[in-house]
Amino acid sequence: MPRSSIRVCSTLPPRSCAGRGPLRFGFNGKTVGDKELMGANNLIDAAFGMKLEETLTCDETAVMAAGAAGDDAMDVDAAAATAGVVEPPVKMYDTARKLVCNIQGGADASSQVNVNHIAEGIELSLNGKVEKRSDVLGRDAVWSKKTRIARLPPILTVQFGRFYWKETPDSQDHAGVKCKVMKPVAFSGTLDVYDFCTEEVQKVLKKARDKALAEEEDRINRKLRGEDAKKETGDGEAMEIDDKAEEAAAAGGGGDDEEDEALKAALAMSVEEELAPVGPGLPENFQGQYELFAVVTHKGRDADGGHYMAWVRADKPEGSPEVEKIADSDETNDDWYVFDDDEVSPCKTEDVLKLKGGGDWHMSYLNFYRCKK
Repeated sequence: MPRSSIRVCSTLPPRSCAGRGPLRFGFNGKTVGDKELMGANNLIDAAFGMKLEETLTCDETAVMAAGAAGDDAMDVDAAAATAGVVEPPVKMYDTARKLVCNIQGGADASSQVNVNHIAEGIELSLNGKVEKRSDVLGRDAVWSKKTRIARLPPILTVQFGRFYWKETPDSQDHAGVKCKVMKPVAFSGTLDVYDFCTEEVQKVLKKARDKALAEEEDRINRKLRGEDAKKETGDGEAMEIDDKAEEAAAAGGGGDDEEDEALKAALAMSVEEELAPVGPGLPENFQGQYELFAVVTHKGRDADGGHYMAWVRADKPEGSPEVEKIADSDETNDDWYVFDDDEVSPCKTEDVLKLKGGGDWHMSYLNFYRCKK
């Protein structure tokens, strides 16, 4: 049977101690302290919770300050435009335990946004327009809302906005009806959240990405120079490859040596620099990528009925052979299990990726991702 690769536990200090003290959490045998918890004060928020930073910017005062106010009919608006006053942005913080993938273009015929991929739906849900009072204008105005993740979780949940309420003004009772969006929205085995994070979190993730890229370039350069040839060939062949590498280096001059030294210096600097935590229980040098490990699907066209099933990725034992990839993709075709009430059946990654919707078959409603090592 499948097992989650993330082990989470919490401990409380003895009640006999003076004061209860902070909670301590453990992820995969590693104790997480207050610095990494970043405000998460319970097990659920530590495992699933995200700290969201919401920034509101007044569109109307920004346009006026730029000299784009065309009509000065309102005295307050004209004064604000003349003075070049801009409403200061408003920042708020909140905790959420899931991201939402908004689906538009199928249910809303008037929508100008057509979502085809999970990343597009998440981006749509994190941005928007709201109406809020402006102290500069002295009235309600239109504000732009931009939400970004300020603390990342070890387990990320994404909910697809499949169900919505549709108004029926032409009906006899004028009551609305519950509807389901059948539109297909694709997803892959890996979800990159870099673009959904705050600038502070992005800086930390970028350092980890740059370090991984430098290490990969160093590995390729060493392979091209033949330094790893002894592991794959005999001694005589390795010496021949080394001789060819030395001849190529001599013919190319000292430019490569300078590049190698710069690469080594960058690697040494990245190793010495300790990256700031961006969330509890995340692996070292986390790059902001999550892997899909569980899915909850819904089958049926009725929002009040239908059938739910769970799909869970099976853990691969250590030392297991490399899994073949799905044709024309970089996705590995791993083993999964599908739980249909009391019936459990095996399946593959290619079966799970087909749960994107578009018909009467099961479609994804909840996707669960775990931080990728």
